[in-house]
Amino acid sequence: MVEQWVSKSYFPPDKCLPICKEWDNLRGEAILTMRGGKPLEAIDVYLKILNEYEIYKMLVQFKLPFKDRPDFLGYFDVEEEEVKLPNSRVPGPAGSSLGPELVRKSFVPDSIVEFDALLGKACAICQKDDLDSEQRMKAWFKILRYLQNFMIESYNKVSEGLSTAKKVYQNNLSMANLKEDDKD
Repeated sequence: MVEQWVSKSYFPPDKCLPICKEWDNLRGEAILTMRGGKPLEAIDVYLKILNEYEIYKMLVQFKLPFKDRPDFLGYFDVEEEEVKLPNSRVPGPAGSSLGPELVRKSFVPDSIVEFDALLGKACAICQKDDLDSEQRMKAWFKILRYLQNFMIESYNKVSEGLSTAKKVYQNNLSMANLKEDDKD
């Protein structure tokens, strides 16, 4: 809500920025920093916000678009519901209908939408016409550095999860083999 107000021209950045900093409102701080003519610092604030997102939780939520997803990430916070498709019928025997077709619908969690929106705001700063070429290059490299670190951390989390899943699978396989040997 604060972001909407501090975007307005009648809220002076020099007066409002200290208040946003005092109350730890990073989104307001980013907007006011940009309005104060400091685009690189505004990008830093947006990236600071993005750093607060937990990589593991984001990875768990990234699986939503994928049909075949690995189990090791543990999809405990997925919001799904069954939805009846309008004007659709599940065919029954001899041309009859078994009722409306049900489909599972997944919702993209708010954290992914927010993450994307904040990253978009940081990228939009890089495209501002009032940046000179050096500022624009520095701005893009800040974002690319952030994304590279995000990718590396994500890769490490996935590798860690795969390693754990492999150990669990091997332990389960060993336990099953021991039970087989006990039966003999």
